[in-house]
Amino acid sequence: MCQTCPSYIETVKRLIRESEAKGEEQEAKDRAAGKDLRNDPLGRMLYLSPVETPREPDVSALLEEVVLIHTPEGQAWTRLTTGETRFLDSRRQWGAFVEAGKILRENLSEKEAIAAIHQLFLFSYGAMGICRRYESDGTPYVLMGIRGAKLATLNVGEATFPAGLAQPNESVERTLLREFEEETGIGVGKVLRYPGYATFRFPNACSMTFTGLLETKTRQPLKTCYEVKGKVFTWVPEKSLQAALNGDNTALVKKFRENDVNVPDNLKVTNDGSATYLQLSAMYPP
Repeated sequence: MCQTCPSYIETVKRLIRESEAKGEEQEAKDRAAGKDLRNDPLGRMLYLSPVETPREPDVSALLEEVVLIHTPEGQAWTRLTTGETRFLDSRRQWGAFVEAGKILRENLSEKEAIAAIHQLFLFSYGAMGICRRYESDGTPYVLMGIRGAKLATLNVGEATFPAGLAQPNESVERTLLREFEEETGIGVGKVLRYPGYATFRFPNACSMTFTGLLETKTRQPLKTCYEVKGKVFTWVPEKSLQAALNGDNTALVKKFRENDVNVPDNLKVTNDGSATYLQLSAMYPP
């Protein structure tokens, strides 16, 4: 045991080891259930200090970038450093995340606790694209789908937007546009990109989402996606999404069922999708 580490750090490390052991047991159950358990290499993101103005990134063994983040308090430029981890290596640690965060916050300031979390855990991050399309009468639609049951990830069976995890040394922007095209067939030349990202930290996993707002004139995605129930994303009236976030998901459920996607009456929108949509729609109203 490290003689120089505070006891609470050693406690967190022990919780992580125990979670990793339980995670390996869970993988056997998930494989038996037919879930996709590829331990693909992913980007590992570390927050660095906020910056007043952007600068050219220092690209070396790790990718450093400066991104514009939308927050309820306003906008801020933040410098990020990206390393590498693997999905299952990260997922095995999720079981320790809540308790570890509690312990660190009891002993450190919030800023110090967040820094420690990113250092102690194998953090993975993804990018989500919320895409609008306007009908000729000005009615806004957003592209949504249902997260597939074969994924070994969070929020399975809930309504969400095109998204995916970052690859090693891949910028947030590249992840956003690559995943959006891979899942919908709509290429970068057919979308308008609004500046900045909304972010969501998962409260129960060492993972977070960067969400960007897109706009397109393309009416129908051309590509099927195995990660989405029903195989294709659906254009949903934005007012139906807003109603669902206000507690009435009737119209949202009806829209998916009209497109032959079977969803439950109590369909929910993923927590990262709902939180970042609210941030971006406040910044860029439809």
